[in-house]
Amino acid sequence: MDIVDVDDAKMLHHPSRADHHESLEEHLNTTARLSRALWELMASPDLDTQDERSRDALKELASVVADHASAARYVFYTKSAAPAKAEG
Repeated sequence: MDIVDVDDAKMLHHPSRADHHESLEEHLNTTARLSRALWELMASPDLDTQDERSRDALKELASVVADHASAARYVFYTKSAAPAKAEG
């Protein structure tokens, strides 16, 4: 596993998210639902990737998935590092 600097907001899809995140559970649940929606869209035979609106919608959905996934990772590592910092 990568060494992660939990104090580094650069690990976030949107670094400003460091000050505006939800709980780990909320981010994980949102990411699970959004990634399922993204999978369903990408696997659909009716998806028209020639339509710019469809491509833009997929990019936006992928960005939101990345935002919540990276926020969940940030919250996880921040919370798991907190006890270690308190002990050290």
